[in-house]
Amino acid sequence: MHRLRQLPARRLPSHPSGSPRPAHHRQRRGQGSRLRAYRQRVLYRLRRLPRPLRRQVHRSRDGGGLRSMNTCVSVPPATLADTVTNVMLCGIGGQGVLTAAEVLAAAAVREGFDVKKTEVAGMAQRGGVVTSHVRMGPRVLAPAIAPGEADILIGFEAAEALRGAAHLRPGAVIVVSDLQVKPPVVHQGLFAYPDDPISALRAQGWTVRAIPARDIAERLGSLRLMNTVMLGAIGDLLPVPATVLRAQVVDNFRKRKPALADLNGQAFDEGRAAAERG
Repeated sequence: MHRLRQLPARRLPSHPSGSPRPAHHRQRRGQGSRLRAYRQRVLYRLRRLPRPLRRQVHRSRDGGGLRSMNTCVSVPPATLADTVTNVMLCGIGGQGVLTAAEVLAAAAVREGFDVKKTEVAGMAQRGGVVTSHVRMGPRVLAPAIAPGEADILIGFEAAEALRGAAHLRPGAVIVVSDLQVKPPVVHQGLFAYPDDPISALRAQGWTVRAIPARDIAERLGSLRLMNTVMLGAIGDLLPVPATVLRAQVVDNFRKRKPALADLNGQAFDEGRAAAERG
């Protein structure tokens, strides 16, 4: 049996502190009476809805239930700018994948979107796999794109685009460079390179836009323009206007390498034209 302890005197009913407070004390502050009256209401601790979300309702005569009127607020259909757009970029080290992702994210921020970005570089400096995820929309909570959720895939190398297709949702678009670079493991005979990665993507049912990014960059005088060519190729697929993305590309190089600003603007236009030709 547990030992019972004696209650302190202040907790006994006969103690002065335990007696009820005089009525004039409660009325003097007015807090207790108003709080109890507020708690007796049917709607307790409910807040008003914002004005755009309110609906006009009335009571029906058959049962007293609430029924919406025809004057409810109409909700417009969701557009590309109202949803989160997931863009995945993939390639190999040295192709400027991370730089392209940085410019893309900056352009989305410039347009007023919430943007999250993440990347996996790995052995990028030795020609390894490089991937980057860019998510933009009214509100983005996480930077990584879950498998099966990517809306657009930008492949800077054909086989890497084939590898990244696992992240695409049904109906997604692939914009891929026709460049094929065999990694050292293929030259060593450890793995086989796909015969035709772009044809394999189309055989899987994806919408594919093949871009001769290497040929365009060589014609303009530098292979380093390939990432700008690929950004131009996706210019009309994003919620960000192509003009805003182009301006971001030009401004980015104007700050770092002013001599290359106009050349990158030309590369962007060439990539956009190549995507329109299909």
